[in-house]
Amino acid sequence: LAKAAVDKTIRKTWQGPPWLLERPRDGSEGPVKKETRLEKAIRHHFTKIRFWTKVMEADRRSLVGKYSAVILRVGDGKPLDKPIGRVKGGLDALVDIIPVWEKQLKVVDYDNDTSSLTYGEPKMYQYDESAVGVTQMNGNVRPRELKIHPSRVIIWSFDGTMDCDSALKAGLNDLITIEKILGAGG
Repeated sequence: LAKAAVDKTIRKTWQGPPWLLERPRDGSEGPVKKETRLEKAIRHHFTKIRFWTKVMEADRRSLVGKYSAVILRVGDGKPLDKPIGRVKGGLDALVDIIPVWEKQLKVVDYDNDTSSLTYGEPKMYQYDESAVGVTQMNGNVRPRELKIHPSRVIIWSFDGTMDCDSALKAGLNDLITIEKILGAGG
């Protein structure tokens, strides 16, 4: 039931591919017939890196847990634990985006300086890349853990935070209630 609920929601949300407009146009209810050069470049680049497919996957993952995220892989020559700086290369600088599950991304350091403009916000994330492991001496596989700077992470949830409830929580609670009612009826 939960899978069907998530799939049905995602299929409706993503029934058509999104498009970006450089500037608003009167009467445009759908993709514009005549794209500007920038709109065309963005569409081609997003198709090449499968941008919308990966955003859709992040959306699907956010419905299952409290949140999901996308990690931006930017060709800026810096490690993932450093902030994104000035990037050369235009659109081609966005190399990839990685959709991640709630369990794969945790905050490891918060800004605790009460005078800071970013007080209470994450200063660093840890990404447990469970698909790629490092084999230890005893033969166990331990996920590779990467530190990720917040400028490279976009949290995907109902309110944009990591503190949401799962979209499936209410339905699961209702199913448990129904089970109790049916069980008590005997």
